[in-house]
Amino acid sequence: SEESSMWTDHRLQLLPSFVFSDAVRIRTGLKVLPFNTFGAHPVSMADPVTGEETAQAYAYGIRSGEGETDIAIDYAYGEVDAGFGQFRFGRMPVEWGSGMVYNAGLDPLSEYGDNADRLQITAPVGPVYLIGAIETSAENFINADDDMLTYTGGVAYLGERYGLGSYNTYRVAKFGDDSKYTLFTGDLWARVQLGMTSLEWEFAFQTGGGNLSEDVNDVTITGIGTQLTALVGGDTLRVGASGGLATGDQD
Repeated sequence: SEESSMWTDHRLQLLPSFVFSDAVRIRTGLKVLPFNTFGAHPVSMADPVTGEETAQAYAYGIRSGEGETDIAIDYAYGEVDAGFGQFRFGRMPVEWGSGMVYNAGLDPLSEYGDNADRLQITAPVGPVYLIGAIETSAENFINADDDMLTYTGGVAYLGERYGLGSYNTYRVAKFGDDSKYTLFTGDLWARVQLGMTSLEWEFAFQTGGGNLSEDVNDVTITGIGTQLTALVGGDTLRVGASGGLATGDQD
């Protein structure tokens, strides 16, 4: 209704790693001045006698903060390679399959992403990978049994031409002695490479419910979602199509 708008914003993404040995690392993800608009929050000068602010046209600097994040640390976690698998501990990005449900948001233009405060182990058995994790999804009152925990188990076969796996989470939270909330998410994923054609499919469902708070009670959650992507071509030219379907909620 106001015709066109023009602006310039800024973002810088850094993914530094601190490598202590071949088996021990710390990985971090930082966003510096993420999505800050050029010229946002100009500093206004104040008259030294009256204290009144002068026009922002005379501003000579940019405020720091004021509702915008200067440096956002998305994650920081330790990584240890043991002989039978890999341990991770800390706040880490979470991604699975095609990214339909769990997407770390690490692409240059991604504004959001999934991460988790968890202890995770990934163990390879040939081309098959076993995944197990426990995470604190919400820390409420310290020393009170009111946290939200998530338990994760998954298995995936990752070959050069084929991939197949299942990633499952069970979330449980308590609110007082008699209030409880649970949610199970099951996710199936598959991909196949047939010559110059690649197909990727993912299907997920959720079921659960309970009390979300003292005021929101007897919630029931049931839903499914699926997507299929097909790509044809080589390194120079690729043509693709993607489609998806998901259920919603009337409320």
